Amino acid sequence: MIRKALKGGSVPPYIASRIMIYTYSTTFSVSPLEAYHTPATLVSQMLEIHGEVKRIESEEFNKAKKGR
Repeated sequence: MIRKALKGGSVPPYIASRIMIYTYSTTFSVSPLEAYHTPATLVSQMLEIHGEVKRIESEEFNKAKKGR
């Protein structure tokens, strides 16, 4: 079921929230307990910002790679 969620499938909310806590914890180096006590809206917003930063980094990397 976790594999299905990680590949974009539909899963129960409790699985989705655990994956979100795991991702937030590892991305921002906070304990899972601390992440659990962080408001869900903040966790979601921070992960969204992080994802966008990574997309921009990837685009810039690809531009630089093509320009060689």
